[in-house]
Amino acid sequence: MNLSKKRESALDDFILSLARLPYSQPFFPAKSEVLSINWDVFINKVYIEGLSGLLSYNIAHYPNIQFIPQWVKDRLKEDYIYNTGRNIFIEEELKKLFKIFQASELSILIFKGAVFFNRLYPSLGIRPMADVDIAIRKEDHFKAKEILTSCGYKYPKGYPFLFYKDSFYLDLHLDTTGLWRVSTWPGAINIKTKEVWEKTEAIDKNLPLVRTLWVYDSLLACCEHLQRHSFKQLIWFIDISMMIRHKGNSFNWSILFKRAKQFGLEKSLLFVLRYLNMAGFVFIPTKVLSYLDGISLNRFEKRSLTMLLNNRRDNIPGELLFLFATKGIKSKFMLVYQILYMRQEQFPLAVEHVGIWMYLKRACMIIAYIITKMFALLKPAGNKL
Repeated sequence: MNLSKKRESALDDFILSLARLPYSQPFFPAKSEVLSINWDVFINKVYIEGLSGLLSYNIAHYPNIQFIPQWVKDRLKEDYIYNTGRNIFIEEELKKLFKIFQASELSILIFKGAVFFNRLYPSLGIRPMADVDIAIRKEDHFKAKEILTSCGYKYPKGYPFLFYKDSFYLDLHLDTTGLWRVSTWPGAINIKTKEVWEKTEAIDKNLPLVRTLWVYDSLLACCEHLQRHSFKQLIWFIDISMMIRHKGNSFNWSILFKRAKQFGLEKSLLFVLRYLNMAGFVFIPTKVLSYLDGISLNRFEKRSLTMLLNNRRDNIPGELLFLFATKGIKSKFMLVYQILYMRQEQFPLAVEHVGIWMYLKRACMIIAYIITKMFALLKPAGNKL
């Protein structure tokens, strides 16, 4: 490993250490390493990982961390304050919408970050929020659109799925296109929308029609989301660790694995839990790790896992991993087809005319992506496995 790679690895370890401060002894770099830290790179990495608010909060509660420059702390605090203000705004807007949906007798399902930022974390400034994800039943789409537009929300022409007002964005999911956008993928994932809705829980006793995912389904949804986005952001891993911590001793690993097997998400769960255990974000029982070791992986899946455990997440092909998990040539072909084919409701968002040339371009881009990622998988990736 060359010097630049060693420094990058040390910086990654340092960021992980700061992120898990409440749960373990921090790793403090040696004085010589501190002097070599490029703090602009540090801030950029932290921001990309969605950790600015979390690190600001953690550092503020550990005043003995003296070696971080004050200007760096101030930059992190700016993001923390911004997150706080934005999340207060989102929280208030959601309260209004929830009451309107309840009064209109429209059942909705809120999930991912909009549930986490004020339920799992000790401060509103920790978890950054871009948009709010809400799922509705397909037959309720027109009614939901009417409610939102009557509340002053707008949407891109011809695309009544992304609603916005001021700086608030609401991403509307239909259950048939997948609460997790992949429920129709053949072979790899077998999400039963009806069963997911049956297990949902009311977000408040006074709002029985405003639902949130059962904790085990929520965790699996986050695992799928992480893999689909090639394990991009550390804050998404931390969301999962916080769900597990929040349940404490009542967390039932058997239920989680049964649900993961039912939905075809065992391997997604394996990747996430192995990383969380390696990074020290949550304690994974030995019997759980033994169960994970029994899940069979092919050569490319093993290499991807090794890259993940070595924090080389930028080269992990999330969608290819779904392809590997899909059984049968026909199902694999259909999965590639569904990834390539733009759903009709997305046509208004296309930046160019939807036609043969656009699909040829998409096909070339996908082939180039697959080749690039396959070459990356063939390179040595360390030995953390």
